Amino acid sequence: ARPHNLFEGVRFANLTQQATIEVFSVSGRFVDRMEETDGDGGLEWNLTDMARRRIKPGVYIYRVSTKQEGVEEFVGKFSVVE
Repeated sequence: ARPHNLFEGVRFANLTQQATIEVFSVSGRFVDRMEETDGDGGLEWNLTDMARRRIKPGVYIYRVSTKQEGVEEFVGKFSVVE
């Protein structure tokens, strides 16, 4: 049994006060876009696509961008396992 308070998703941290995160499959298919707007530098994503369907296990690429001057775009990857 899983604990009832277990978060099943991805936590993005150390973001600028306003940031955009875009997630893609390794084949380049767009999965979802999220916005950090509350200024706390963190964002949780529940592993669903734009249609709110749960994404499949695999490797995903994410891109973090911001309009804040002097801050470069960042690209990373993560994996989803069952």
